[in-house]
Amino acid sequence: WYAEAPANFRRHKDALKKSHETNKVIAREVARVGGCVLDVGCATGITCEYIKPTGVRYAGIDYTEKFLRQARKLNPEIDVRLGSAFSLPFSDRSFDTVFCKSVLEHQHPMEYPKIVREMARVAKKQVIIAFFMAPGGDYNFIESFLVKYKPDAIIHLAEIPSAPFSMKSVQAATLTQSNNVIGTLKLLWAMRKAAPEAHLVKLATLGEFGTPNIDIPDSGYFEVEYHGRKDRLPFPKQPGSLYHISKAMDTLNIQFVCKVWGLNCTDLQ
Repeated sequence: WYAEAPANFRRHKDALKKSHETNKVIAREVARVGGCVLDVGCATGITCEYIKPTGVRYAGIDYTEKFLRQARKLNPEIDVRLGSAFSLPFSDRSFDTVFCKSVLEHQHPMEYPKIVREMARVAKKQVIIAFFMAPGGDYNFIESFLVKYKPDAIIHLAEIPSAPFSMKSVQAATLTQSNNVIGTLKLLWAMRKAAPEAHLVKLATLGEFGTPNIDIPDSGYFEVEYHGRKDRLPFPKQPGSLYHISKAMDTLNIQFVCKVWGLNCTDLQ
């Protein structure tokens, strides 16, 4: 599709909207460092249009000549070359910033490290990777990663961590909860199948509990006596945002799988 119809790349409204926001972030980070930048998988050079006003020197590389012809037509002054992300035709530390956007998704997950190492090789100061995936990540990638590396411990930080963002719109709320809750579920299932002995360290948040008028116990549990009976129960959750609700749901899912599957998890509040 990319080789046959590069003009269509600019007509997809959903992709353009996502690309617009991502390009603004990339341009800001590139401007912060300055110097020169390499766009790996530059396609028609869309991101160049965001970087040019910053004064940073732009270069691009792509494996599709048809895209490069379009890039040169739109911006005749830029340096774009035919080449592969697996073997960048540049010497070490040639660029202050090296970035890719919507590139890794089109490769097999096991190939990601090769591309990232090449980007790091030619970068002086920073590497930026914009990576779009299905909500919660690619389950097959997560499982295959655990099978290959057999980790003893897994530190889980792959969540959208913003309460204001989760309250911004239905799209933001849906993205936050689907990414966070489904992502954790996929990781737990992958651990059950591929790394049942690994220990998951999950970053939670005190925002799950809200602001009760009593102290929140450090353990997240407290002793309760009701109608003459006692038990040790999870402290009540009163989340302060849709983001915090996703974290509370994570905690419940983790508690459940530890109980029924015997997984080892630490949920840091």
